[in-house]
Amino acid sequence: MPVDSTAEAFVTAQPATAGAAPQVTTSSRWFLRLATAAGVVAALTWIISAALTARYYFDATDEGFYLLSYRWWDTELRTYTGAQYLYGPVFEALGYDIAALRIFRLLTVVAVHLAFAVTFMRWLRLHRPGAAATGWWEAAGASVIVASGGMVYSWLPSTPGYNDVALLGALLAAAVVLVTARRVELGRRTGAAAPAMLGVVAVGMFLAKSSSAAATMLVVAVVLAVVLSPTGRSGRWSYAGFVALGALVAVIGVHVVLVPLPVAVAAMTEVLQLVASATNSPTALLAHYLGTTFVLLMDVLAQHAALVVAAVVSMLVRGRRAQVAAVVLVLVGLGITVVQVVVLGGPRGGVDNLSAFLVPVVLMLTIGVLVGGLSLGRPVGAPTTETTGGPSPLPVVLLLAVLPLTQAAGTGNPILVLAVNGFAAWAAVLVYVATGPGLATPASRVLMTALIVGVVVVPTVVATDALWKHPYHSAAASAEHIAAAGVPPLSSVLVDPRQAAEYVAIHAVLDPFIQFPGRRIMAFDELSGVVFAMDGRSVGEAWYSASDPARTRAGITWACDSEPPWADSLPLLLARRELSGADEDALSGCGLDLGRDYAPWSTVPGAPWLTVRLPIAESP
Repeated sequence: MPVDSTAEAFVTAQPATAGAAPQVTTSSRWFLRLATAAGVVAALTWIISAALTARYYFDATDEGFYLLSYRWWDTELRTYTGAQYLYGPVFEALGYDIAALRIFRLLTVVAVHLAFAVTFMRWLRLHRPGAAATGWWEAAGASVIVASGGMVYSWLPSTPGYNDVALLGALLAAAVVLVTARRVELGRRTGAAAPAMLGVVAVGMFLAKSSSAAATMLVVAVVLAVVLSPTGRSGRWSYAGFVALGALVAVIGVHVVLVPLPVAVAAMTEVLQLVASATNSPTALLAHYLGTTFVLLMDVLAQHAALVVAAVVSMLVRGRRAQVAAVVLVLVGLGITVVQVVVLGGPRGGVDNLSAFLVPVVLMLTIGVLVGGLSLGRPVGAPTTETTGGPSPLPVVLLLAVLPLTQAAGTGNPILVLAVNGFAAWAAVLVYVATGPGLATPASRVLMTALIVGVVVVPTVVATDALWKHPYHSAAASAEHIAAAGVPPLSSVLVDPRQAAEYVAIHAVLDPFIQFPGRRIMAFDELSGVVFAMDGRSVGEAWYSASDPARTRAGITWACDSEPPWADSLPLLLARRELSGADEDALSGCGLDLGRDYAPWSTVPGAPWLTVRLPIAESP
């Protein structure tokens, strides 16, 4: 049958005539082409922005930690994340070029989101037999999902970190599940490539962020068990065997090519135990997650009550007049929401605007949950386009709904702060709802059309703003950016003049003592970027935590367990505070005595927040 409404060509699937593919009118084909073009333009907006800003900015804290650990990825194994074994070799191959590493991250983000989007739409086609019989239908949905991936750039540093591995791994795992589900539903063999790839992905995820990897893979395993049920016990065991084979190959590859795993895992386990017992204990994190999520949800309901009410009404109305009133209510609610979002700063990105742009994100999810839940109880006579007699799609949809949360597990931030990076999975769920058979009223169709527009617009605007105006702990791109002359590790990036002057000043003071790469430097607290900029190496962890000094002391003690990791040149000491007695005890475990081995603290001219202690044997 013809698809008469242009909007309904994508937003609401139409019932298919048995044995016949839905015909596509010229108008609906053009609508799908325009929708695809809009999604592509939105995606290119943040992709090009990320590429153009790759040479800008440098954050001395988190980003500095990433880069310092990647710089010495195969020699400094004291860490709480194995992301350095994945990105470190890449950074080395790129000549330690920060901008090039950021471009590499961009390519992986785009490639994984595209793979996820395509596999999702191919799977969704099986459950929307009334959808327009043209490849533009899949293209429109995929472009929406890729555009939503801009949320990856909403607030984190541009340099890749362990959170990238957790997110991209989760999306790749979802893609494997989608491919598997589609093959099972079509009665095809699952093959070996997809499950083997899942095993490889799992190893990378566990290496980088074990807490989120465990949560994600547990959910993936449960859903796969359901998806594979038509294949019987032998099919499930065969699939599990290929997953195990892929994981084994990955483990052997890491162990032989990258790092001896027993040594690396032992070091990571010790640090993770320290983290779990102090700053990120499981019980404290769970309470933190629940509390912050509840507060955010209450903010959403308070600010956007009109649209939430309109969403419920749009699914329940009956009769022509009631439906007209519902459309008016939806339009009013949308108008109020747009004004609220703009006034309260939702379109802005960056760390300082997290609480603002999270609200429209959670609002879209709330609307999607309400509409999706109410559509399950659609009235008799509503169009039905789900496949009959086949596996239920709900386990896969639920997987996509929870993946952003599982990939964020283990963070000390509110869980939605990191979950928002996985917005593409939520976007796929919203596309599933928007194309479903339960949207039987004009009001619900108007609402979901607006929601899909929001799925494209909000991530694009937030990501672009974050990249240009609110980068991670840095000045906006509109400010003057220059090179830190004479500081080789930062030669591939431009920073604001204040930062440049500070790094040049620090380098001038330390230059006589850093004539060779890898000079040992102890930088208290969270000054990894300074160590990286001086081409130095830490003692113990690359991250000296300001909130957990016991962990820092444990790392220093560990590094000197057998003998100090330096020869005749004692480590330089950097700080922005007085060292405590406990810090001096940790130094004594390395055979160091402040009074005997070091000159008094001196402030760095041009960077008065930093003080230095030089070894007496080398001081002027």
